[in-house]
Amino acid sequence: ATNYGWHLEQNIYDKKSITRSLKSTEGSGNKPKVIIKDFIRRLTPVECERLQGFPDNWTRYGDFDGEIKEISDTQRYKQCGNAVTVDVVREVFSKLYPQTK
Repeated sequence: ATNYGWHLEQNIYDKKSITRSLKSTEGSGNKPKVIIKDFIRRLTPVECERLQGFPDNWTRYGDFDGEIKEISDTQRYKQCGNAVTVDVVREVFSKLYPQTK
């Protein structure tokens, strides 16, 4: 299936062509990847942060017992993957509770 020039794997769509979820390409571990015109490229941690609505490099540094250290890309991918997208939650709640804007 093609979606705005991005070639996605056929099995991520249901019978109505609705995307259920994006998945990594086979054998890629937990690293998210995209296929653009037969070219596979891993998303960067910054791109993952942007998809979640975070500022650039939001997950780059952490406080380890008072010492600020850089966080590995693997852990940054995990943080982004486990995050809840604030814009999506806000939209869902605005539909459920329209009076609380």
